[in-house]
Amino acid sequence: MRLQFEENVKNDILGRFVSSKDQLKKLKGRDPDHIWAFIIPKGQRGQPGKGDCKLKLLAKLKWSDTSLPGLKPTEKPEPKSEIYYDHQAADSILYEDTDSAEALALITSLTRSKYPQAFRASFHGVNGVQIMEKDLVDKFRKETAHYPSTQLLTGIAKLRRSK
Repeated sequence: MRLQFEENVKNDILGRFVSSKDQLKKLKGRDPDHIWAFIIPKGQRGQPGKGDCKLKLLAKLKWSDTSLPGLKPTEKPEPKSEIYYDHQAADSILYEDTDSAEALALITSLTRSKYPQAFRASFHGVNGVQIMEKDLVDKFRKETAHYPSTQLLTGIAKLRRSK
């Protein structure tokens, strides 16, 4: 969802991800607290099919069961299915400085054993959305509690000013 997230930020379309109905159907009835967003940083893709890419923690977004008022329509010709998040919520945060070798190694090691197929596919297609069970979410919360972060909209505004 990296490119989708970057495009949505660029076009000021925050509040949703579009993905495969089959993948998002797995979330039905689960009511997650948050959507954890990751990207594969430039230069960290690894070799195709090897599953040796690295993941960077990008954001933790407050899940919403409905779209927020004022959400711009998607430009996708036929949206498959959508998952929503509240980009204005205080606990929708953008992580800062998570591209260090140490941070990439931690995030990658926490997720690699849970999602080997997604790593081999570089998180493309149906592998772009994965369900995080409670044990993994608890590990993420514990291991990333010290990471600097800012509210999502504030963080995006800072990024835009720095470009």
